[in-house]
Amino acid sequence: MSLINNPVIALAGNPNVGKTTLFNALTGSRQTVGNWPGVTVEHKSGNISHKDSKYEIVDLPGIYSLSGGTPDELVARNFILNNKPDLIINIVDASNLERNLYLTIQLMELGAPILMCLSMPDIAERNGLKIDLEHLGGHLGFKVMSLALNKRFPLDELMREIDLALAHPPVPAQIFYDPIVETHLENIWNGILRDGKLNNSTLDKPLAQDIYWAVQKTRWQAVKLIEGDPELTFQLSEEDRIAVEKEVKAIERHRGQASSAVIADDRYGFIRGLVKDVVKRRRPGNRTFSDSVDKVLLSGFLGLPFFFVVMYLVFLIAVKASEPVIGLIEGGLSLLFFDGLGGLLQMLHTPYWLKYLLSDALGGGIVTIGTFIPPIFFIYISLSILEDSGY
Repeated sequence: MSLINNPVIALAGNPNVGKTTLFNALTGSRQTVGNWPGVTVEHKSGNISHKDSKYEIVDLPGIYSLSGGTPDELVARNFILNNKPDLIINIVDASNLERNLYLTIQLMELGAPILMCLSMPDIAERNGLKIDLEHLGGHLGFKVMSLALNKRFPLDELMREIDLALAHPPVPAQIFYDPIVETHLENIWNGILRDGKLNNSTLDKPLAQDIYWAVQKTRWQAVKLIEGDPELTFQLSEEDRIAVEKEVKAIERHRGQASSAVIADDRYGFIRGLVKDVVKRRRPGNRTFSDSVDKVLLSGFLGLPFFFVVMYLVFLIAVKASEPVIGLIEGGLSLLFFDGLGGLLQMLHTPYWLKYLLSDALGGGIVTIGTFIPPIFFIYISLSILEDSGY
């Protein structure tokens, strides 16, 4: 039984990790679907009752990070920052732990209370992977449990862990960067942002947890400023923006790369060390076919040439697949505007300038724009397939 009245629980994870499956299993038909304010991103929430307690479950969009670079990321980020859910259930693909943990690291940096559920444990096992859940949870600072979402899973056990996390909110482990980066991060965090110059509103939470949220949020904001987050940078005064830029340039001189790459590299360094420590292969050296392909095609030597080949193939597919569609669109619109509208205006003896404006200029522009639609459509389809493949 939860000690918090009507706690809000957010489900967060990468696309295609089983997040919506868990949401449907928890809420059943007791859910509402709409759009998040100001965007077309779908909003899903539902209410459940368990042992005399009521919970609100919010299914956040599937995202890879909290960078805010896409509408999905911005929606998820703003919900966590502004609503401060009582618990975040982070669904992670056990068979692709390294990539999924990048989002986990960012949730931890926010100081959010987290319960991690590893989905697809059967696939991980087939791939010869054995994850030490207790060891992983010890490093991260919160409970890690395994859930086979493609089968019937113990709902009571999950609810028991949820209640435990709500009663005693876990404190995520602190993520540390390169010591020089930490120095400049400290200058931004406790110097430039010390007076709460970015929005740090609080809600009705237990005082200690609320203070922890505020402190972690300020550190997270400092990290995002180093990454060059446009939304947070815009909120700074010109004087503070210059001060932040000075710290960022010092980091870039120290590491010889863009500040956003510095943060990403340090996060992945932590993740790789963690995965190496908690993941064991059943037969050392026995890689899956996918692992072998990744090792060759994503290596430093072949990675960039292969990327250019893939992009060329995407372009080639888009051009070849769209050729017949372009012909149909161009022919149809030309018939409509040049022959149809042009002929009608000529028959009505309209002035030449009006015929030219409506038929040739406006019609020609619409025909040109129409021919761009098929290639763009096929490029987006190809990129979506690439994204789902994990490339």
